[in-house]
Amino acid sequence: MKPKARILKLFLKNGTLDGFFNVVDTNTTVSVYSCPREGINELFEEEASDGWGVYFLLSDSQVYVGQSTNLKKRIDQHTIGKPWWQKVVLLTTTNDNLNRTSIDYLEAEFIKMAEEVGSLDIDNKTRGVKLKIDRFDQTQLNIFIEDSLILLELIGVNVFKKFTDKKLNTIIKTNSKLTESEFQGLLKREVIDFIKSKHNIDLPKNVSYGKLQESKKWFWINPDVSFLKSEWTLILHNQFEKQILILRIPQNTLEASIEKTNGLLILRKDKVNYIDLNITAKDFIDQRSKIDFKPFIKEIIKY
Repeated sequence: MKPKARILKLFLKNGTLDGFFNVVDTNTTVSVYSCPREGINELFEEEASDGWGVYFLLSDSQVYVGQSTNLKKRIDQHTIGKPWWQKVVLLTTTNDNLNRTSIDYLEAEFIKMAEEVGSLDIDNKTRGVKLKIDRFDQTQLNIFIEDSLILLELIGVNVFKKFTDKKLNTIIKTNSKLTESEFQGLLKREVIDFIKSKHNIDLPKNVSYGKLQESKKWFWINPDVSFLKSEWTLILHNQFEKQILILRIPQNTLEASIEKTNGLLILRKDKVNYIDLNITAKDFIDQRSKIDFKPFIKEIIKY
């Protein structure tokens, strides 16, 4: 079947994709709003932010997926306690026809897609409730998702895009000669496959991954505390200096506590099953526990 032509409407408030904008697919009911974190109040002025929909909190390689009957109220809550996200995207409809079942279904499907590519934020791991839905509504919502993915990719949101062998083959065959922006956009799964395929390095089941934050000062990672009881591999990706560091932490080498105690990693107070790691790029010391991770660095891959 020949692909159908699409006509899109795009409103750029400041004339660029770096600020607040709204894009609508005139062939469908899909409407997408986007704005940087610092411009959140511009988004809250939109009528759509008072309604039903799905939202995405985004960094370069990470996403938190949520849904709400009042998007403004819910997103405003995320301005406290989630310092990592850089922009927010709202997914709504032009005819305001979403209901509780539909936003629950959409949230669950987008969470599943993000998990498959390894871009889901740790707080999302146990979230997403997909209610029982009839085949007619499910078909309609799946079409809505397909149309939404086209718009999301168009505006540079690739955290739901499934990994393809073509991209990995490009990395391998060209001796890693991707552009800086392409390497900065690599997701956890892509980096792991790159390490395994090109460098033939074995990685255990328990792998944590962190990219250098935009400030270029630290890596922020939330590993599962159960990783400490077995061999644990920590991958730190410095996309600005184009190097991947592989750290190997032997089982039972480190311990964690909810209280700040010398020599112990710190657990998150809101998610006590996860460690709150903030490793500096300069000296590889965790700013929470003051534990030095330099001795655990076993391989450095430069590209």
